[in-house]
Amino acid sequence: MESTSRKTPQGRTELHFHLLAGVDDGPERLDESVELARMAVERDDTATIVATPHVRGDQLTDVGELPARIAEVEAALAAVGLDVRVRRGGELGHDMVGR
Repeated sequence: MESTSRKTPQGRTELHFHLLAGVDDGPERLDESVELARMAVERDDTATIVATPHVRGDQLTDVGELPARIAEVEAALAAVGLDVRVRRGGELGHDMVGR
């Protein structure tokens, strides 16, 4: 599989990451989100994660909830001292293109 991250002087930016707990095929619990982020930081020198839940017709992802979900995971990461930024993104399905 091709890497979806790119190296910057400040660390890697992971552009495709199912980080948000309880959203589509990502982790089920917030502690699992934290562990996934920890592995990305420690193993891959990741500094920024773009959370990319599916946004497509057959997935009921409420994009209006994403800012709160991002804030929740950022707070959990900060609580354990994990220095990684989380940005909002989405994995768009073909049926969403042009909407």
